[in-house]
Amino acid sequence: MQLEAYGKEPDIPEKLFEILKAQREGLAALRNTYGPVVTPSQLEEL
Repeated sequence: MQLEAYGKEPDIPEKLFEILKAQREGLAALRNTYGPVVTPSQLEEL
């Protein structure tokens, strides 16, 4: 949703989209490893 919302705004730095993409990829990796719910103790294992 953030990509869609910010994508409509003029003059948004490309760096923001790079960060959002990296966050999305990281969250997808966590979901693939631990499932849809990731606990704080699972994050400590990383």
